[in-house]
Amino acid sequence: MVCFHLVANGHNHIHSKEVKETLKRIVRQNAYAYQTLLNSLSPIQQRVLRLAAKEEKQIFTKDFLKKYEIPSAPALASAIKALKTKGILDEEGTGRGSVIFDDPLFAIWLQDAFEM
Repeated sequence: MVCFHLVANGHNHIHSKEVKETLKRIVRQNAYAYQTLLNSLSPIQQRVLRLAAKEEKQIFTKDFLKKYEIPSAPALASAIKALKTKGILDEEGTGRGSVIFDDPLFAIWLQDAFEM
C-alpha cells in the first residue's frame, strides 16, 4: 500500500522520510476504522492489543501483565484466542510468547494513538 501511494504521488527517488510520511498518512486515513474496531472490543482485549503493538517478544511476562493491567497469563491467552478468532492477531510463525497483527497498520495506529 505504501509503495502504491509513493508511486501515485510521483516520487522518483524514495527516501525513508517519504516512506514514513506516506505510512503516517495511510494510518491517519484508516484511523476511524481502527477506532471503531477498538471500541468494539472488551477492555482486556484492548489492553492486549496495546501490549502486542508495543512489545515484540515474551508478552506473557509478569512485568508486561502488570504494566498493561492484564490479570493473569490465562486471561491474556484467552484474549489472544478471541482476537485471533476475530482476525486481528495471529501467532503462526512468530515463536512462543509473541503475536503479530494481521493488519500491521493497525499496530502502527495503536502505537501512535497510545503514544508508546
